[in-house]
Amino acid sequence: MKTQPAIKNYFFGKAYGDLKNTISESFTRNTDNAKDFFDKADGATLPSFYWGLSIATYVFGTAVFLFCSAFHIVFLSLVTIIIYLCFSFIWLLDAGYRKYQKIFTACPHCYTKSILPVYHCPKCNAKHDQLWAGPYGILQRTCKCGEKLPTTFFNGRKKLTASCPKCDKSIESLETRPIAIPIIGAPSVGKTFFVFSLVWYIKEQFARTKGFVFKFMNSYNENNYNSEISILHRGQYLRKTVENNPIALNFFLTKNKSKSLFFFYDSAGEAFSSTQNLVQHKFYDYFNGLIFIIDPFSIPSVYAKYQSNLSGNTSIKPSITPLEDVYDALIINLEKNYKIKTTERISKPVAIVFSKVDAFDLQNIIGENAAQKILKTEETVKTIEEARREVCKAFLKNNELEALYRKIEWKFGNSQFFAVNSSGKDSIGIDKVANWLLGEIDKSYKNI
Repeated sequence: MKTQPAIKNYFFGKAYGDLKNTISESFTRNTDNAKDFFDKADGATLPSFYWGLSIATYVFGTAVFLFCSAFHIVFLSLVTIIIYLCFSFIWLLDAGYRKYQKIFTACPHCYTKSILPVYHCPKCNAKHDQLWAGPYGILQRTCKCGEKLPTTFFNGRKKLTASCPKCDKSIESLETRPIAIPIIGAPSVGKTFFVFSLVWYIKEQFARTKGFVFKFMNSYNENNYNSEISILHRGQYLRKTVENNPIALNFFLTKNKSKSLFFFYDSAGEAFSSTQNLVQHKFYDYFNGLIFIIDPFSIPSVYAKYQSNLSGNTSIKPSITPLEDVYDALIINLEKNYKIKTTERISKPVAIVFSKVDAFDLQNIIGENAAQKILKTEETVKTIEEARREVCKAFLKNNELEALYRKIEWKFGNSQFFAVNSSGKDSIGIDKVANWLLGEIDKSYKNI
């Protein structure tokens, strides 16, 4: 264990030094007393008396010294074993709980993953980067300033001020399970519209109907959300995301003893123009699901079909980045930086989302209207999920992207297709994305 700014427990160091000093001092005193009696024999009337005292002191004193030393060693060893067993039990309990609950620390700023954050002493602000049961204390440790700090999940450790061990920025995770969901898509596909519409649905409808308590991680997230969602509800454009390395939009969902901290990562679309831009996105090392957003008008044949309509419509800004380039950048990044093999399928849930479905007649081509029609007319299609997949598959095939569809279907072993319009409370299809994706991430989020 690394050195901590705290006082070590007596039985993890000082006890052994005291034992050594006690034995050494007792042996020295016994030897010195025997020598004093021996020296007094010179010039004494009865030298044999002092010789006898010297021998008796040395022999019996040594015997008593050895017995007491042995008792001290045995007693200290027993107490130390008990202390070590208690420490080990508490450490295992704490570590086991975090493992069972899938709790770790994910920094929303630099994306570093760590077992626990760095905790700060509330009195002197000293940094404790391994605040768990150990040599510095079992249930509590004493900071060098004298302040008592809790060392487990059940006695208040999560309430301490914390920071990232890598970038040193504040972390407010409260030792909850992180659920990281990156949003994938080129510039102008509508990622930011989608993210705030998705959070609106989770906050206002999903959490309430399922009995979850929704709470933003901090005032920054809450103020950011309130500002953007009010703009969205007024029918105005949201500010373009410009950060290649985004700060996550975070909120807690809590129900009974279950608590999760959501991370929605909305990177600038330009980040997907090159795998080099994605190197710093460490959240791909621990993501729980992906949302891949496709602008139908970024497909050349679709753009050509609606070009005359688009030229007179300022509310729709088509993305110009080829869809295949975004997909390739994502996959190359995962394979190159996160040990996903070329032949390996990604089992985590992936939502493939077509945006801007309210435009023109797209609702009847890839939207819910088209899916419902296929569900009613095609006997081989048994569920609405299959119907959505079929209409999206047909849309890509008819627009010369069948090869991309096959790559997506194979690489993402647990994927589902959706068509949405992201308009906050007036969105279309956002609820279906949220219900499916969250339900796949955690069964407790499924419809009940």
